[in-house]
Amino acid sequence: MPPTSLLALLLCLPSGRCLSSALCPGDTVAVIGASGNVGKLVALRLAESYTVHAVSRSPERVEAFFSSKPSIRLFGAELKGTGASEALREALRDAQAVVVCTGTTAFPTKAWSPDGKEGVGQPTLQALLGAKLDVRKAVAALDAKGFNTPRNVDTLANLAVLDAWREAAGAKRKRFVLMSSIGVQRREQMPFPILNTCGVLDAKAEAEAALRVDAVSCAFMPSIAQPRPRVTSSGCAALLTKILFTPLYSVHTEEGWIFRVRYPPGPACRRSV
Repeated sequence: MPPTSLLALLLCLPSGRCLSSALCPGDTVAVIGASGNVGKLVALRLAESYTVHAVSRSPERVEAFFSSKPSIRLFGAELKGTGASEALREALRDAQAVVVCTGTTAFPTKAWSPDGKEGVGQPTLQALLGAKLDVRKAVAALDAKGFNTPRNVDTLANLAVLDAWREAAGAKRKRFVLMSSIGVQRREQMPFPILNTCGVLDAKAEAEAALRVDAVSCAFMPSIAQPRPRVTSSGCAALLTKILFTPLYSVHTEEGWIFRVRYPPGPACRRSV
């Protein structure tokens, strides 16, 4: 790291901040989306060293899966809608770290339905016709109806997590790891505008920006993972747990196993993992 970068970093961080941001054995880590393929593996990996709050809309789905892990506590919480804040606050209470493993699909699929089970073909077609085939207006109509659209899942739900964690953990906050997506930083370059047709990269970019703003006070250290499409659930879980222990702000990009170490307002540096 160049001396100027190091100086900017040290000026940004209060005394001892780097040391106090490190997780200790027995700390509590909340895993958001713990019933998903990635979230389940993240929770299992972390349970060896930490108390894990496994947060899911349907905790009963993973009750048997986690039954042999006494360090994992299950919490049911919606990330959007009425009453979501109180449930989230309870799940995030006193958590030193949060790992967000949630996300929705780039295009309308069953994952967009409010219950995650029913098809969305008919409501999507109706929204498109009502919007005179304007895709973004049609998606906005689905937003308003509570579908699991990119804005509702990748922006608003993550903002709700940040707000609830601030209220529930306060000064105990140390680390926040957000699973984002390839192309967020290059969404104006082909082929990413295609992937962003329904706004998924814009939604993730908004969540990333909110995380950076929330962490700029140095109350906690943020990390953002941007895995490539071919990365498996196991690979994503390994990546998320790996960067949880990166001592500074980091972004794992689609360029491979490279991350940029940066904490505002210092300039970016890069090194291989």
